[in-house]
Amino acid sequence: MATIKNGILGGFTGKVGSVIGYRTYGEDRMRSISERTAPATAAELKNRKQFKLVQDTLNCIKSLIKIGFKDYWTKTGGTRGAISYNKTHAVQVKGEDCFIDPERFRFSGGVLPGLKDIAVELERPDLLRFNWSTTSSYEASPKDQVMLLAIDLEGKEACYESLGNFRSSGTDVLNIEDDLRGKEVDIYIAVVAKDRSKQSDSQYLGRMIIPALEKEKIPALAHKEAAIDVTIEDQEPELNISLHHKPIAFSEASSPVADATNTKPPADSVHLAARDTKPIAPFNSDLTAKNEQVISSDIKISGDQELATKAASFLGRARPGQSSEE
Repeated sequence: MATIKNGILGGFTGKVGSVIGYRTYGEDRMRSISERTAPATAAELKNRKQFKLVQDTLNCIKSLIKIGFKDYWTKTGGTRGAISYNKTHAVQVKGEDCFIDPERFRFSGGVLPGLKDIAVELERPDLLRFNWSTTSSYEASPKDQVMLLAIDLEGKEACYESLGNFRSSGTDVLNIEDDLRGKEVDIYIAVVAKDRSKQSDSQYLGRMIIPALEKEKIPALAHKEAAIDVTIEDQEPELNISLHHKPIAFSEASSPVADATNTKPPADSVHLAARDTKPIAPFNSDLTAKNEQVISSDIKISGDQELATKAASFLGRARPGQSSEE
């Protein structure tokens, strides 16, 4: 980026594309950048690696650091200031690798006084509760607002609140998104003036493990093969029932499943129904079915009592219902 100090008719200083402008001996001059032929040195590669690490980490909190580093550390502050500060202070080198030290990492910097007696706890698996003392120095305002951050520095994912409760409230909460469940996150807090004119240094509150999401209960049939064929012997004609693992979508109006509810099954057919007792489809003795649907783990079989009983013995979890003729 270049700057023009003497107006549109003056010379410029800096880089514009492949052209560099500069002033020497009272004259404004320009020169082009020559193509580089030498490979990058080890120091250059190391610098690029550290820069990329910081930039990738801060990408998930861009809007937060624009507030937290406003007019701080560099002339322009914001994202540029956050990258410069954390690359200088937070990046640590170990052998060929580099990483960010969470205790040195900052998402905010400034002259505003921070908070005192801060405590954070996991109020719910998806909610962090922050508490702090409402007493502060004369330089702080009760209308200062908190900024909250929970970040996975390794996974480069975060959730945050850029404009939280007032300093005088003494408490605030941060909702944890599903992307952070089951991960270790580093917790930070800072304050910003109500008019956004200044902010405090961010304060590190430690590391916490967020509980993982509870796994949904999967029906027992889902652990079996993709299709289950049940053959009932000693029956004329032979009855085959195929169960396919595919979600059921009930519809009162247009679904063929719903249409099946209005059809009384013949005595030699068996109905498979889900928990809410809506029939899925009759499986007839001619080995055909109007609909091949997957059934839930709680299966009720109705229809011909003898066929239902035999089918139930093969399905294991199923239970025979009353005959439709009754």
